[in-house]
Amino acid sequence: MLVTAPYFAYIHYGINSRLKDPTATISPEHRLLPALFSSFFIPAGIFIFGWTSRRSIHWIVPTIDVGLTTGGLAIVLQSIFVYIGLAYPRYAASLFLGDGFAKAAVAFGGVLWSHPLYSRLGLNSAMSLLGGLCAVCVSGVFILHFHGAALRARSGFAA
Repeated sequence: MLVTAPYFAYIHYGINSRLKDPTATISPEHRLLPALFSSFFIPAGIFIFGWTSRRSIHWIVPTIDVGLTTGGLAIVLQSIFVYIGLAYPRYAASLFLGDGFAKAAVAFGGVLWSHPLYSRLGLNSAMSLLGGLCAVCVSGVFILHFHGAALRARSGFAA
C-alpha cells in the first residue's frame, strides 16, 4: 500500500500529464525511472533482514525490511511489465510468457536450493549471498534505462 502512492503519483504527474499533449512521445525507458530508485530497496531489505533476524532484535525490524524488499520488488516488476509492453508491443505476449516462465522456474529452483543454502550457510550468510546477487542484478535495470534504446535498435524487433 505504501509504494503504490508514489508510483501512481509518478504515473499521473510524470507520464499522464505529458501524454495529454498529442505530439508528446515518451520512450519506454522513461517508464523505468521508478525502478531505478526502488531497485535499491530490494538488496538493502534482504541484507538488513538477514542481519536483524535474531531473538535479540525486535521482530518489527526484519518485518519492516521485508516490506522494503516487497515494495521495491513490486515497483521494479510493474516498471518492467510496462517497459516490455511498450518496447516490444508486437511480441509482448511471448515476452510476458517468457517472463512468467522464468519467474516460475526460479521459484521452482528456490524450493530445491533453499534448504541446502540455509542449512550450510546459516541465515545471515545466506541472506548476504542473496542480497549480493540482487545488488549485482540491479545493474540490469540501469542498463535497460540508459542503453535500452540502443539495444532495441540493434535487436531489430523494436516497435
